[in-house]
Amino acid sequence: RDTSGAEHYCTLYAFAESPHEPGVLWAGSDDGLLHLSRDAGQSWRDVTPPELPEWSFIRTAEPSPHDPATLYLAATRYKLDDPAPYLFRTADYGESWEAITGSGGDAAIPPDDFVRVIRADPACPGVLYVGTETGLYVSLDDGATWRRWRSNFPVTPVYDLKVEGTDLVIATHGRSFWIVDDLTPLQQVASRGSGDDDGLLCRPRSAWRLLPGVMDFITATEGKDYSIGLGKPATFIASRDDSGQVQRRFLDAGQSAPVGAIVYYFLPAYMPADRTAGDPSSVRARLAEEIYREKFGIDAVSETTSAAAVADAADQISVSLAFLDERGEVVREFRPKPAGYDKLSDEDKALDPGPWMPVRAGVNRFVWDLRYAGASRLRGNRTGEEAERGPLALPGTCSVRLRLGFQNPVPCPPRGPDGQAGGTCFEFVERTDGASFEIVNDPRSPASLDELRDQLDLLLEIRDKMSALYEGVQRIRDTRDEVERWCARLSRLGGHETAVEAGKALCEALAPIESALILPGEQTDPVGLHHRVRLNAALASVIGVVDSADARPTAPARALAEEYMARIDAELDRLKAVLDRDLAAFNDLVSETDLPPVDTP
Repeated sequence: RDTSGAEHYCTLYAFAESPHEPGVLWAGSDDGLLHLSRDAGQSWRDVTPPELPEWSFIRTAEPSPHDPATLYLAATRYKLDDPAPYLFRTADYGESWEAITGSGGDAAIPPDDFVRVIRADPACPGVLYVGTETGLYVSLDDGATWRRWRSNFPVTPVYDLKVEGTDLVIATHGRSFWIVDDLTPLQQVASRGSGDDDGLLCRPRSAWRLLPGVMDFITATEGKDYSIGLGKPATFIASRDDSGQVQRRFLDAGQSAPVGAIVYYFLPAYMPADRTAGDPSSVRARLAEEIYREKFGIDAVSETTSAAAVADAADQISVSLAFLDERGEVVREFRPKPAGYDKLSDEDKALDPGPWMPVRAGVNRFVWDLRYAGASRLRGNRTGEEAERGPLALPGTCSVRLRLGFQNPVPCPPRGPDGQAGGTCFEFVERTDGASFEIVNDPRSPASLDELRDQLDLLLEIRDKMSALYEGVQRIRDTRDEVERWCARLSRLGGHETAVEAGKALCEALAPIESALILPGEQTDPVGLHHRVRLNAALASVIGVVDSADARPTAPARALAEEYMARIDAELDRLKAVLDRDLAAFNDLVSETDLPPVDTP
């Protein structure tokens, strides 16, 4: 005999207590009945929706988190060869019911996609989530209309849903658990309505400030990587997305939520597809003209205005995303990828590896890693790479600012003696949207805010000193290149041996300064370098000590950093003295020829 229990019915399957009123209980059975008790189960009343067919299986009874009289109900009848979705809502403790499967067409749940679970968003009234036999649906208007949640979610039966904080946890049948990482933009869009789409910034949720793992800094940024023995949890393929951020696609594990502040923003439909101005007769220019005219209307953009003028105006849209601390000072600012970046050499790309803010028309997402900008970079340098990452921002309230600038069409002033209309002119208009959010420190961290501030101050001082070092080295190289070119020209001219010798002496004086600051030349394999450590690598090595834990810098670490910075200052002072003396003398000799003097920043 089969005694599994699957053949038994008249069983209570859905049971929920009101979050507003203790003792208000809802009970749904697998034979199609819903009962309500308002006295902690002492008595019950049948409140089954009249439109619910008999022998339905009540899967979910979801009390509204916003209204004590409202309940959402999901039921199935697929075992009776009826795949229709059954969703109902009551707003008066079951006295009356309304079907909420949608208004038909694309705004409704398909008639053959039965529903097992419905959940109400606890943070936003009217936002509902539904799990069906084939996937996930969302409603922003309390069930009047529905949209299928596509993204990367597979076609799979959804058996249960739970809103946990600002995440939606999804239990599927056969396709594992899935998590929608951040519901805040959806909630804000629902609360604001359709609104204006010209640069709408969603308020980010709180971001956790977490120290990176030991292996994070030696993990591949391109290609496959795996090494469980060294602390890497699973095999993944790493690549950089369009914004320059590293994405990891795990082959045998789930994907965690991004680490940092997740920012969603909307950009208008007339954002240019690329930011490189082209021939006004090109397809891009014609599309820009069409989009721009559609946005602002024929009345705003005169038909007599040329396609080139409209396309040029559309191309001059500027946008930036900045993060500010609690004092309103910019911690870091991001802009779109520079035009023509993909055509640069690898050496040039390394000078500005991103990340950049996406600027697609519609919804964009950007993840800030909560770090300040790193030190400036030097072409061909592969030492002192610790300085390329900036320090973590402090916990507390900070803000994000989106700036969108565009050419707004306005009537041109009358022209000519008869005062004819001048067509359409454009004036630059800038719109700014901002929102605040919290950076929350790791609750396991024992460090106080004062200790973290001391740590940040030292790390920023080291970063700025590294930037000054690299700027000094760049000045050495620019000066040397210019002097060597001038010496070659003077040698070809003949009769300027004194100037040539002065130029060689100048280059010889610069060489030991460069060698003290940094390993000369360009490197391709830093692992295989066997040279004494220069000041840039020495000072950069202190970064890993200072930021290895949430703690005030130790006295030895601070003393070592100050020693290295003092030695760097001494070399930079030597550089200034050489340039002030020897370069000036060389330029005096050059001035006797027709060549201009060497001028380096």
